[in-house]
This record gives sequence, C-alpha cells and structure tokens, in this order.
Amino acid sequence: VGLLALGALLVVVRLVRLQVLKAKYSILWLTVGA
Repeated sequence: VGLLALGALLVVVRLVRLQVLKAKYSILWLTVGA
C-alpha cells in the first residue's frame, strides 16, 4: 500500500508541475503577445 500511495503521489506531483508550467508559459505568451 505504501509503494502504491507513493507512486500515486509522484504522479499527482508531476501532473501539478505540468499544469504550473503550462500556466506560466501561457502567462508569458500573453504578456509577450500583448
């Protein structure tokens, strides 16, 4: 159970990091475009 929980946590962290990167890039593109 511990390993499964740890793996799920890592997956969630990776997804969150990807979303944050997408948000940062979208903001950068908006500022550059504007």
